[in-house]
Amino acid sequence: MAAPPSAYKDRHLLAVIGDEDSVTGLLLAGIGHVNSPPDAQKNFLVVDAKTETSIIEQTFDTFTQKRKDIAILLINQHVYLPTPIKAWPHRVRRRPSGKTGTPATK
Repeated sequence: MAAPPSAYKDRHLLAVIGDEDSVTGLLLAGIGHVNSPPDAQKNFLVVDAKTETSIIEQTFDTFTQKRKDIAILLINQHVYLPTPIKAWPHRVRRRPSGKTGTPATK
């Protein structure tokens, strides 16, 4: 039986954008999570040759900007993006200074 939604209130998740084998392996390891309806957002995206770049970018933005429950985002090296993520500094959410972990950049 699943725990009630209140048990997940302050929980941080791992998200993944990758090929089918990598995502399947991580889901079997237990990282998969789907929010309750009506939005039912997943914390993973399976990318194949038919996946449009705009979908990958939109998912990246969702995981890094909109989803406050995502702590770590894994991106498989096989995921092709025409613009490297290094060129997206405005899209990456930084930790506020004073928190544990990597210090915030200015």
